[in-house]
Amino acid sequence: MSFVNLKVEGIKILVNWLKNNTTLTSLDIGNNSLGFEGIKILFDGFKNTSISSLNLRNNYLGSAECMKILANELKYNTTLTSLNLSDNNISVENAKILVNALKYNTTLTDLNLDLCGLGAEGVAILFKDYNRLTNLSLSYNDFGVEGIVVLVDCFKNNNSLARINLSWNYLGI
Repeated sequence: MSFVNLKVEGIKILVNWLKNNTTLTSLDIGNNSLGFEGIKILFDGFKNTSISSLNLRNNYLGSAECMKILANELKYNTTLTSLNLSDNNISVENAKILVNALKYNTTLTDLNLDLCGLGAEGVAILFKDYNRLTNLSLSYNDFGVEGIVVLVDCFKNNNSLARINLSWNYLGI
């Protein structure tokens, strides 16, 4: 359902369908410009689903309000193992909101934060105390050498990370 311009009515229909579906495990609703209203409707009806993989790429989720809704869902969700938030402009302040939820989440192992504008500070906030991920993608975040140093420090005692994508981060070397 990527690039289908879901809008509010489409999200409402999707949520009603999800409430009665117990077999769907992967949902791709990336590139639909959901924003605050769309993400609020989605997660209001997201409870008790069987979804383990969710793609929310490029859905204008960069506001603090959107991040709080997402964080609340992540905090209590027990089925989601893979989340794509790429291209959503997650600021340093939003990274703080997100990491507070990740502390409680025990199932998320695969996280895509490509093109989120995290920078070194955002990377430090997100991964200083969070080490449950096995797969992490951080391409196109412009965190440079400082970000690599931060990541090395964050993951030096990590025994779970098996794959990391750091492509297209200018290192200046």
